[in-house]
Amino acid sequence: MIANQVISRIPGRSARLLLGLAALVAVAVAASACGSGSGQEDSATDGEASSDESSTSPPAVTQTQSVVPWDDVATHLATRRGSYRKFTEIRVGGVTATIRESVEFDLDASYLDRTLTIPAGLVPEDSVPGGLGNGMLQFVYTDSVTIMRNAALRDACGTDWVDVTDFSSDSVLAPAFQATDLRVAEPLGVLNHVSGEPRHVATSPDGSHYEVAIPAARLSPQGGFLDAPDAMSAMADIETIADVLLPADSGPLQVTIDLTDVLEAAAGEDIPEGDGMTVTWIVPVSDERPFDIRLPPEIADATCIDQDREA
Repeated sequence: MIANQVISRIPGRSARLLLGLAALVAVAVAASACGSGSGQEDSATDGEASSDESSTSPPAVTQTQSVVPWDDVATHLATRRGSYRKFTEIRVGGVTATIRESVEFDLDASYLDRTLTIPAGLVPEDSVPGGLGNGMLQFVYTDSVTIMRNAALRDACGTDWVDVTDFSSDSVLAPAFQATDLRVAEPLGVLNHVSGEPRHVATSPDGSHYEVAIPAARLSPQGGFLDAPDAMSAMADIETIADVLLPADSGPLQVTIDLTDVLEAAAGEDIPEGDGMTVTWIVPVSDERPFDIRLPPEIADATCIDQDREA
């Protein structure tokens, strides 16, 4: 089981931090939003990174290609409605697992729809109300309610959807139940916190790669995983490097960050060589198509979750 390898191979607080982050995909920009997917299952196999979607190696510069100027990022930052995919790659003891997210957001309507696909064995079943079932969880966040879809709750709740607005949990998935800031989509929030001048690395037919510094404190996970009181102060002066692909023509924006150094700083101890975590966001350009933001007609009260626990 991947979860057992995570726990056994990474010592102390590092194990809890890495597993907690992996379970949540909780790389949260301070005062930014996490969204959720359209509910459609990713066609790629769980636990396998897609080489064409999450590659982090910039191609070589070609003299005949025009550099996409960094100023073009402003167009992406202005996006109010759209979608993105997120891949969180966890590397532990030679084993790699990838948590996938599919997200749709409408910031003007204060609406985010987020679907997580979690590889089998990465998160203990008792960390999720009703269990993980098919490995997929869907959350919808608005300015007044947070609801969760989990097919494993159907028998106890009479529907797949449960109102978790006031639900409290001490599991590793606790932050997923918390209210979400609906002012900015997560990958765009990351780019709002660039420190210093971007460095052009390479240009290819896909676009131009830049390296930008992001303050680690802006990438701190939410929830109870950073239980060491000095964790945030340890990260206060640390910056991590994001690789940003600004697309040419109509290609997708791509942001990739290796979080291993951030995890080590937060945990206050080394993570074994070869282990770590990388996050990649892929954001389609000009993805302003409307989508249905109506809530499902049948939503159960969270008390059915407690009843399911007692059963």
